[in-house]
Amino acid sequence: MGFDEIWQNDLGVHLISIGLFFPTSAILLIKKWQYCRQFYAFVILATFVIPNANGDSFIYLPFALIVPCLLIAYLFKYNKAKVYFGT
Repeated sequence: MGFDEIWQNDLGVHLISIGLFFPTSAILLIKKWQYCRQFYAFVILATFVIPNANGDSFIYLPFALIVPCLLIAYLFKYNKAKVYFGT
C-alpha cells in the first residue's frame, strides 16, 4: 500500500495516531505510570473500534471489541498484572 493509497482510503490519520500513541503507552506501561492501564485501554479501544465504527463496516464491530476487551480484562483482573502495577 503506497502513500497515496493510504490517504485516499482515509487511513492516514489512524496510522499516525497508532504510531504516536502505542509507543507512548508502551513507555508508560514500562514506567508503571499511575494511569497507564487506563491510557492503554483507551488506545487499544480507539485502534480497534474507531476504524470499524467510522465507516460502513459495523458488521466487524463485535469482532473488533473482543480483542480489546480481553486485553483490558487481563490488565485489570489478572493477579500478576495487579501485582506488577501495585494495585
